[in-house]
Order: sequence, then structure tokens, then C-alpha cells
Amino acid sequence: MRVPLSLVFALLLGLAACGNPADLDNFDVTIEEMTSVPGATPVEILLDSFPVVDGLANFDISNSSEFQNGQYSPDDVGSVRLKRLTMSVVSPDGQDLSFFGDVVFLLSTDGLPTIEVATASEFPEGVSSVNFDTSGADIKEYVLAKEGSFTVEVSDTKRPPQETALKITAVFEVDLGIL
Repeated sequence: MRVPLSLVFALLLGLAACGNPADLDNFDVTIEEMTSVPGATPVEILLDSFPVVDGLANFDISNSSEFQNGQYSPDDVGSVRLKRLTMSVVSPDGQDLSFFGDVVFLLSTDGLPTIEVATASEFPEGVSSVNFDTSGADIKEYVLAKEGSFTVEVSDTKRPPQETALKITAVFEVDLGIL
């Protein structure tokens, strides 16, 4: 059977319009979580040096339905990478992130070492949203484990003057590894 050259050309043009054919089996999964950092007490404001000890302790996307895994195994997926992580102030209006020092996001699961997946150490005054540097590590074994934990460590950080609500957006790139 002969296929008309025009049909082959149209098919190649269609694939080219879709981008790189190797990327056809890639997709992003976005998870957004809210958390808050308690405001400083009058003593902390006066001394201006108390660190946040429980600042983001309630941030854990492990319970997010998008993060829980019950149906896929690592054999079903080629790779998973944290593509982007952003922290933004939701309230109060006018609050920035300059009270933070170093922030590190960690991923852990049973049987594997805890790994660093995103970090930021610059939170300039007046900036209410910060993009983190991501490690680029393949985290499929962590994400596809029956249970995993995505947590955060903070250091050199002060409490903000008032309770501050934050939105943390994590974008994961999933490559099925089919193409």
C-alpha cells in the first residue's frame, strides 16, 4: 500500500505543531496549599530576633489528593520532577516575605533518604512572591510511594508583625516515558 506524500507531509506538519514528539507524554500536575505563619508577640517585636520555630509546620502536601498515590507504580512513570515552586503572600495586604531567611523544601518516604527539592534564601523587602530554586531531581520514587512527606525547614527567620497567610504552589512535571 502506498501512502500519498501529501498525507505524510501533513502528518509531520501536525506533529511539528504539537512541539517535540518526545514531550507528547509529558504533563504538569499543579498543587496549591495554604498555610500561615503566626504573627510576632510584642516581646518578639521588641527583641527583633526570635526565630520562627513553628512557622510552616502545618504545610504538608502529603494529604493532598493529587499527591497521594494508590494506583500507579514507578514502573508506570518515566520520571517526576518538581518544575516550579512559588510562595506568595495571600494576606494581609502589603505584607512581604522579608521575614524569611532560608527556606528548604524536603521530600521523604520510607526506605529512601530525605532529599532537598527546592530552596530560597533571598526574600527582599517589598516582594510578596518568591520562586524557589528547584533541584531538578527525579522524585518519582518519592511521589509514587504509598506514603510520602513534603515538608519545609526554615532558618534565620523572624515572625512577621502579624499572622501571614501564604499560598504555596508546586508544579510537578510528569513524564510517562512512553515516547
